[in-house]
Amino acid sequence: MKINERIVTLKDKRKLILKSPEVKDAENLLLHIRRVFKESYRNMTHPADYFDKLTIEEEEKILARFIESDSKFMISSFLDNKIVGNIGITSFGTEFAKYSACLLY
Repeated sequence: MKINERIVTLKDKRKLILKSPEVKDAENLLLHIRRVFKESYRNMTHPADYFDKLTIEEEEKILARFIESDSKFMISSFLDNKIVGNIGITSFGTEFAKYSACLLY
């Protein structure tokens, strides 16, 4: 699912863009995830080097699946064309958890 762009003006007058990352943003997103994950991996479910092993091509495939999905989406915040924040919302897809969601990095 693709979320439309929204521009937020920060207190210092810079423009922050909130939108779904596209396949072309895979490298930018992967750099952000690696940076954030190294700071907080102990709170996550993967080992510290998990995202270091993920390739840009694999991240492109992940983003394409999010864009094509009817039940999950990502929103990234872009500041000067650099991703500075990201959230992914995905459902579990099972009957038991049909109306549950999971927040991702």
